[in-house]
Amino acid sequence: MLFAERRFTNRVARGAALLDEREPGWFNAVSPGILNVCSENDCVLGQIGRHRYGIRRVAPAQPQRGGYSYMMQRLGLHRPVRYGFMTFGGKERIERLWRTEIGSRVGHPARVQFVPSIELDDLVTAPEPARRESVGV
Repeated sequence: MLFAERRFTNRVARGAALLDEREPGWFNAVSPGILNVCSENDCVLGQIGRHRYGIRRVAPAQPQRGGYSYMMQRLGLHRPVRYGFMTFGGKERIERLWRTEIGSRVGHPARVQFVPSIELDDLVTAPEPARRESVGV
């Protein structure tokens, strides 16, 4: 593996591990089809901010109000390149690696830690078995 490829792989793996820890189930909020690491709206953090926290899409002139900025603050990040959330080169490689990370998680419940809230009315429960009472002799 080339040095640059290994560096990109490590960055994305570090970013995915951070999201696994701090935003379990994050991959359900990211659409690989529109993933664009150079867009505040369509990068990994921008999509998570929009889908999980209702941050609306923003114009390029207002990036500080978008999902990317919100998630950077929420995660306490100051160097997003180290986590593969942004890049100054290798955009296609980074996006391919993020798509691989997302694909490896989707459909694998063992890796999913996020549990959506469930209303009691949504639960189907089986009746409890009848208990026998012991009769003293």
